[in-house]
Amino acid sequence: MFPSNNGTTWKSQQLGRVLAAAHDRAGDSALGPLYTALGQRVHHQSADVTTAMVAEALSESGLDPQLADSLNDSTYDSAVRVAHQESQDSLGDSGGSPIMCLNGQCFFGPVLTAIPDDGEGDQLFDALQTLAATSAFAQLQRPHSGPPTFSS
Repeated sequence: MFPSNNGTTWKSQQLGRVLAAAHDRAGDSALGPLYTALGQRVHHQSADVTTAMVAEALSESGLDPQLADSLNDSTYDSAVRVAHQESQDSLGDSGGSPIMCLNGQCFFGPVLTAIPDDGEGDQLFDALQTLAATSAFAQLQRPHSGPPTFSS
């Protein structure tokens, strides 16, 4: 069962339903463009999660804007739970989100407090590939404070 239906948890649940509906309709290839379009609106434009905003993101992603109705369709909750459990199973332990897998090695993270520039992003990805290729690597963490920041 999902935690309380308010705030960030509720928005995450609703957007999870939309992603599940998009996956159901169009497969894996639909998820990247839709995730990016939603992220742009939520994180960069501070848009509220509304049916209209989601329909716009779906259209931009080449998907049927009617899928925005799945925001409030609990029939997708099971698919969201299954996808979450699959990510936890691939990790081999319980962890937060995101779960990233590279070359068969799965990790919780990365968790970023700001969007890296292109050069930093490339370096980060290279470092993650190195960590994934190191069989003995298990965890790396440092404290962070405050919410993520996004430059306009």
